[in-house]
Amino acid sequence: MQDLEGGKPRPITREGVAGTLISPDSKFLVCRGVDPLFSLCSIDGGESRPIAGLALRETPLRWSDDGRFLFVRGSGDNLTSVVQIYRLDASTGHRELWAEIMPSSLSGVQGTAQVLLSADGKSYVYGYGTQLSDLYLVEGLR
Repeated sequence: MQDLEGGKPRPITREGVAGTLISPDSKFLVCRGVDPLFSLCSIDGGESRPIAGLALRETPLRWSDDGRFLFVRGSGDNLTSVVQIYRLDASTGHRELWAEIMPSSLSGVQGTAQVLLSADGKSYVYGYGTQLSDLYLVEGLR
């Protein structure tokens, strides 16, 4: 981080830790290092802390406008075409299912890719890959 007026930049996280989502109040950063779990890092340089209620292989997608909640992609959806999005209270760990996203047709779907949420948490967009093929039956060949 560096002051807009200039000066020497200073790191927000320790070495080897990457930040992904800054909280709306600019006090915290969702971060992850070699540990597979995400944590909350203080912008002021304090110790990081686990995100209450966040399970292994779950991915924070964005903060709610008020900074109280994280929208989180569930961990079980990487093997299916259904993506579960939870609204997780970042301090208490209380969660509720916010949306289940699934393509209208599952023909050839190979899993759902990235999910993006609007700033107000009322809309989303997602993409998915498909692999379709044709099967031909040939009779009478010698």
